Amino acid sequence: MKRSLLLVGAFVAATFMGLAGPVPAAATSAFYFHGTAADQANKIAGSPTATFSSGPTTGSTPVTQTTSPAANRDFAGNPLAAYWTGAFTGTLSGDLQLDWWWSTTNATAQLLGLSMDVAVFGDPDSSGNGTLLGRATVNLTVTPAPTENTSLVPVGGTVAKTLVIQAVPHFTDTGQGAVVYYDATSTPSGFSFVKAPTSPAVTFDTTTPISFAPSTVVSPSFLGGEPETTLEHPQPGSQGGRIDPNRVFVDWPLSSRTQTSQLSRSLNGGDSFRLLLDLQTCPQRDRPNCQSGGGGDSKNEVNLYDGNLFFADQEVLVNEAVASSTDHGDSWPAARQFAISNAATAVDRQWLAYIDPGVANVAGRPVDAFLSYHVPLVGEYVQGIDSSGLPIPQPVTQITGVAQSGSLRVDNSSGPAHGWIYQPYRGGGGVVVGTANATGYQSPASWQSTTVSSDNASIFPWLDIDSQGNAYLVWITNGNLYLSVSPILDARNNPATGRPGTYWTRQALLNPPGVGSTVFPEVTAGDLGRIAIAFMGTTDCKGLSDNCAPDAHWNTYTEFLSDALAVTRGNPLVVQSGFVSHRVDHRGAICTSGTTCTTDRSLLDMIDLGFDAGGRVGVIFTDNNNRLAAPTLVDATKAGPFALFAKETQGPSLLANTPAINLTIPQNSRTSAAGDATWPNTAGGVNLKSLDLLGASLALSPQGTEVVAKMPLGDATLAGMERDLKTYNSVTTEAGARVQYVFRFAAGDDIFHLDMDYTPKSGAVRFFGGRLDSSDGVTNGTATVVAARYVADPSFTVSGSLSNGTLTLVAPLSQFGLSSGSAVQQVTAFSMAGPSESDPLATTIASSMRTLDATPPFDGSLASQPIQTTSIDCTDHSISESGGWHTLNEPGAGNGTLCRVVGGGGQAWMSVPFTTSASTAARPPRSATTGRRPTRRTPT
Repeated sequence: MKRSLLLVGAFVAATFMGLAGPVPAAATSAFYFHGTAADQANKIAGSPTATFSSGPTTGSTPVTQTTSPAANRDFAGNPLAAYWTGAFTGTLSGDLQLDWWWSTTNATAQLLGLSMDVAVFGDPDSSGNGTLLGRATVNLTVTPAPTENTSLVPVGGTVAKTLVIQAVPHFTDTGQGAVVYYDATSTPSGFSFVKAPTSPAVTFDTTTPISFAPSTVVSPSFLGGEPETTLEHPQPGSQGGRIDPNRVFVDWPLSSRTQTSQLSRSLNGGDSFRLLLDLQTCPQRDRPNCQSGGGGDSKNEVNLYDGNLFFADQEVLVNEAVASSTDHGDSWPAARQFAISNAATAVDRQWLAYIDPGVANVAGRPVDAFLSYHVPLVGEYVQGIDSSGLPIPQPVTQITGVAQSGSLRVDNSSGPAHGWIYQPYRGGGGVVVGTANATGYQSPASWQSTTVSSDNASIFPWLDIDSQGNAYLVWITNGNLYLSVSPILDARNNPATGRPGTYWTRQALLNPPGVGSTVFPEVTAGDLGRIAIAFMGTTDCKGLSDNCAPDAHWNTYTEFLSDALAVTRGNPLVVQSGFVSHRVDHRGAICTSGTTCTTDRSLLDMIDLGFDAGGRVGVIFTDNNNRLAAPTLVDATKAGPFALFAKETQGPSLLANTPAINLTIPQNSRTSAAGDATWPNTAGGVNLKSLDLLGASLALSPQGTEVVAKMPLGDATLAGMERDLKTYNSVTTEAGARVQYVFRFAAGDDIFHLDMDYTPKSGAVRFFGGRLDSSDGVTNGTATVVAARYVADPSFTVSGSLSNGTLTLVAPLSQFGLSSGSAVQQVTAFSMAGPSESDPLATTIASSMRTLDATPPFDGSLASQPIQTTSIDCTDHSISESGGWHTLNEPGAGNGTLCRVVGGGGQAWMSVPFTTSASTAARPPRSATTGRRPTRRTPT
């Protein structure tokens, strides 16, 4: 037990002043906390007596203070916190090291540890406003008796006369009943200043460009917080024909109230996605499996050996569920869907990891995957799933003391630790990794845990393993992104001489230059030493993301390290970094306290990444920078985000002997493959030609005054739309009333849409549009918005036409608040089927539009383009009725006819040919039937 603290004077250029006056730095080895038995009562009364000085502790009875998680962390000297104040002058640099004693009667804190937010303030005023010199969230080991802990808080800045050290519990549950002890020889709590530990050298390569493609909107309808992804790619041992490099899966939890988590699939490498769902049993739940509940946390995984697809879903905090598919998501047999019950409930955060089926078996049942989850106060279950999709009973937890677990992984590499399991988690001692050989995974005795860092991870620690078996762990602490490496050939880790996961390098700080706060760290590893890390970051604030101001701008970043093992050789880490997002994707704070959050948790808790067969990285991330989520953009609470997927276009490959990624994505327009508007969304689905989008383009009219969106269709006729809606309705118990075409794009802080819909029952064709905002919200039955629809805004005027196989939508540029040259992102066309806009159920998640096809996304800028002229006739729906005459609304019409019904029952037409050679429609002779001429029409 330590009884003294070391002061490193070289890192404190200061004259220290205790209560008795200035104390020379050289004469001081430590500062100790002092006070009276009335310290707790005095601070509540506004007359604090808890202080510090260099004088030694001599008392026999400890002085105590209690704390409350309700304290204001930003108020220096908050009476609900534990704090000490004293005379102090100087400039601080390095770490403030606390050596202090804490206790608690809280059973949860005793098991999981006590997380404490420690702040150091300089020169506070009477209103509690002071200079924040440092803040950190630290982990404390606590018991009912006073227990010694050592904590570090990075500090920097100048103090004129007063220093305040303050502690507030980070979590509401574990923070109740925390007591600090000091001013006694048995509990000599205090602090000193020490040199910050030397981190591995990191160099940022700012000359090599890193870029990502325009973002694919995974679903234009459903919001997708904390999405995760799997990019299929072959590896040694993959079964022939079972892995498709173009197949990508994305999942997210949608709504626990509706018991819905969702799984989407791409068959074109992530250019577009379609929802996987059970159309017969539970179509209203918009999910692939119906035999269990869900809507809590979700997770997908593909076994890259046999191609089996797994989907795990949390039933609130009651149970975990898992389902699997052997045909890549086309079907989910009831015999492969399970709610997993164990002796304990109140489960939380599940993870999936695949394994070589030849490594482990239980009673002759080969293990195909693992599902892990934890129960607070109990521990972590790691449960096997056999090759038939059946969960293998796991009667006891294997790892105890798990406050929150991270990404489960199995070493499926060709290295010496093939078949070992890694489970990262936040424990009472910091960031921890547990490991076990899969052959004995069921026994708690097979597991051993190693503390990688004493840091308190702000969010899930994330781990991955490269092709040789080296493990890489990333986490966030106080807004800082850290990496540690466990080299498998080190004797301490190599199974031949040691145990995998035993030795980890010193953590390296990887915040890009200028980025003061990061959150949601994820890592993927390819060939030897090649890794990519995805995270969100901001240059507008520093420290914990929970504390950022409402106007802080966040983007999604990726970092590449082509030799992350350099740290094991003592060499600098070389990092290349760049943006994934092409626009600001969030504003304000990002809370990391889970369900106890008091600031914005609209993004939930993670993003994800992976790589394809060429080593090209793909990132799934989130964006709620729009008026649906936040009407004023900086609202303290927001609706959920859209899930976006983007792949690398410039940068290194994660596979050796593979060229660097160097791709160009077209701007302003893209083509789309024919034949992929299949329904149902299975290999045997029928292509719905009228909903088959063949491309999309966005431009300004030649005059530069109108926005013109074009969507070529496989069949641009109303008869085709009616036919295809009947086909759609024939294979689901939740029939649709209309088809809708949505042209969607982001510009600035907004999302806009131009639309056409057709309702066969009434024969109505509408052209409309608007800005995505609160009027487009779809709820889960309460006021919680979980999805979006695209309704007509009264202030938007949109005209359109169907001609020559193309749907064209035109709207005045002024309606968008944009101008020529304005940048646009995420430009995508969607075809949908579902309820009418006026259907009362359309505002709830039980009745939603479903995507039938989507075009690959593009970015661009609004610029005038010549419009190809076309001929139209009286059957074209670019002709709309106006005062009895049928008025031309086709901006590209170069010739054709204007029409009017003149016979009874619509049996006879009067038609007037026109050309645009004089930029006006030809003036016809006076009609014998009407006695007047049609109004002159000038094509747009």
